[in-house]
Amino acid sequence: MSPITLDDVVKPYLHLPGAIQTALIRVETHPTFRSITKSALKVLKALVTRASATNGTTIIRARLGRVADEAGVSYKTAQRALHTFHKFDWVSPTTEGRSEWGVFESKRYRFSSALCALVHLPTKEKGAFEIARETDLSDGAIYIDLSLKEDLQKISIENRNGEPPKLPAAVEHIPAETGISPTGVCKLLGIARQVDYQLEHVVTAAKPYLAKIGTDNPGRCFRYLMAMLLNPKKVDYAGKAAQMARGNELDPAQLLLAIALQVRFKRYVHVSRPGLQIRFFDGVAEVSCDGQIETLAGRQLAILYADVANGNLKEVIE
Repeated sequence: MSPITLDDVVKPYLHLPGAIQTALIRVETHPTFRSITKSALKVLKALVTRASATNGTTIIRARLGRVADEAGVSYKTAQRALHTFHKFDWVSPTTEGRSEWGVFESKRYRFSSALCALVHLPTKEKGAFEIARETDLSDGAIYIDLSLKEDLQKISIENRNGEPPKLPAAVEHIPAETGISPTGVCKLLGIARQVDYQLEHVVTAAKPYLAKIGTDNPGRCFRYLMAMLLNPKKVDYAGKAAQMARGNELDPAQLLLAIALQVRFKRYVHVSRPGLQIRFFDGVAEVSCDGQIETLAGRQLAILYADVANGNLKEVIE
């Protein structure tokens, strides 16, 4: 399949004003929007097509069902996307979807100045050129001098000697297990701190799903963890992580059974007493020492199994 070009992005929207086309390109290409799912991105584009080309903060009308149809997603997906946009302070509803007489009507929404800055939509206060200049490297609603931010980034990279940022010990394993870069992990750490979660707990709870995704798709792993962090429903990730840790621990009976299966029909020698040799069979063990041979069974085997687990008995490869 050939890669998507800029023409492919703009072609369906050539009938719209140039400012709206620019905004749609920004939605498609700006790194900030990589933190949301592809479905949510489609919903955002459907909303941007309704924006004013002269003032992006002007209230727009949008029926959620029609927005979902235009984006090619389900109604529930469109609802979740709007909830995410509201959480990010990008889009906020200005009505409840009913008129003053209680009749259902198109719901009204307003784009925030931060979103307009990200997608280069002009607002009443600022034109598109000023917004583009202010947000070339801006994080959103906070405007700082562009040259100063470039200097700060350059200084930060120089201080690290080109090395990636050093991660806390609790999360330093994440890049190797998910493929997410250390910088991406830092972003997730910041979001986790804002929503009062520990990132290591979230990663532990997501481990089975991250393993299915694999390290070859770090972007998908990043979006999955982002979705877990921004879940509107409060989740006890710490409790889930502790439960999974307990589930991975074998109880003593299971541990003994596992060792018994491991040592069957094998010969072992004591690491500090080479003359003490043990040959395990199915449910019994033959112990020989200084020419004397004794057969052990039942609970007596537990001591030998413990020696195997502790490394006191070493297997003899025959």
